[in-house]
Amino acid sequence: MNLKTPLAALALMLLPAMAIAEGCGFQHMNETASQCPDGHAYDKTSGACVKQTTS
Repeated sequence: MNLKTPLAALALMLLPAMAIAEGCGFQHMNETASQCPDGHAYDKTSGACVKQTTS
């Protein structure tokens, strides 16, 4: 059996999963304070919007 065919099939099967995984974490890197929903504040340490706690 030709080795190129199974390797090509494997690569084509993995591409959508890799694209989805890459997109999940990257979208939070571009968040700013103005994009946080009500009741949330931008945390520079984590680089994401976090729920505000009231004391």
